[in-house]
Amino acid sequence: MIGGTVNNPVLVANVFLSTVPNGTGDSEIESSRMNIPANSNQTFNIVLADFDEDNYHSIDIGSKVIINVPPEWTGVGVETHVGFDTPTIQIHDEGTTQIIAETNTEIGDVNSIESKTVTFHAIAPDAKTDQMSVMYVFANGLTQPNDSPIGPLTEIILHVEQ
Repeated sequence: MIGGTVNNPVLVANVFLSTVPNGTGDSEIESSRMNIPANSNQTFNIVLADFDEDNYHSIDIGSKVIINVPPEWTGVGVETHVGFDTPTIQIHDEGTTQIIAETNTEIGDVNSIESKTVTFHAIAPDAKTDQMSVMYVFANGLTQPNDSPIGPLTEIILHVEQ
């Protein structure tokens, strides 16, 4: 256990792309999506997970997952968001679409790994040549019971084929 003791364990929060909703297994976690056909509709499962297996710490209600969809990806829409209030979607001037989802339940207050997922879709760019971009995803919030901050970050590589 990193940074904790048996009597005071540390919450192990992470945020990542998964092949399935709430997927936390090694084969379900992705760090990239390669060979995406240009103009294709893609579905993404962004998971916020508490990887410790105790019920002492949890990710608190009101913690946020922030998803920054790269510019040129269009048609962004949320499909499901169990464990989160209805996410907001904002398109920024430089073309990035940002999805912000706030937890409406504690995550990790059970004796096993627990996770919640925001599933959304987006249309890949019309790439004239192979195109690489990065989707940044992070979480911001607190733990229970001691209000320690969480701040996991992931960079997801997206490769679109011409």
